[in-house]
Amino acid sequence: MAMTRFRFLSCLGAGALALGLHGLALAQGYPERPIKFVIPYAAGGATDILGRLLASGLSEKLGQPVVVENRPGAGTVLAAGQVAKAAPDGYTLLAGASTTLTLNPAIRNNLPYDPVNSFTPLGLVADMGLTPAWGNGEALRSRVERELPLMRAVAARADIRVD
Repeated sequence: MAMTRFRFLSCLGAGALALGLHGLALAQGYPERPIKFVIPYAAGGATDILGRLLASGLSEKLGQPVVVENRPGAGTVLAAGQVAKAAPDGYTLLAGASTTLTLNPAIRNNLPYDPVNSFTPLGLVADMGLTPAWGNGEALRSRVERELPLMRAVAARADIRVD
């Protein structure tokens, strides 16, 4: 039986559709299991609350549980080190903060992670300002005066202006 032009184009279209659906089915495989969302601060703080809200929204959108794990300690180094050592499969996320990615490399040696190569940024979740403030106590004022040169040195190393 000779193949007609219509039959040939129909088979060609069905084959292309089958190949396209196969790729689509593979892309929809993530996530197949719960996702761990590591927050490098103690429960109850601003980052924890924001992380839990984000985890709830991600869980709803992805159809899989997003489990929050608080891992405070060492100025976010513990949590970042744990996530850096996890398999790079998208099932372990980090609520990375400026401390983790900029301040720690400026003031610490031998971090268990590389702030540039150990993580893949997914997006900006929040932008929070930081304003140092103190009371009028004389003891605190003298301490700030003693520590200001160190703060300036750290800021200069990170290319940040301190006034």
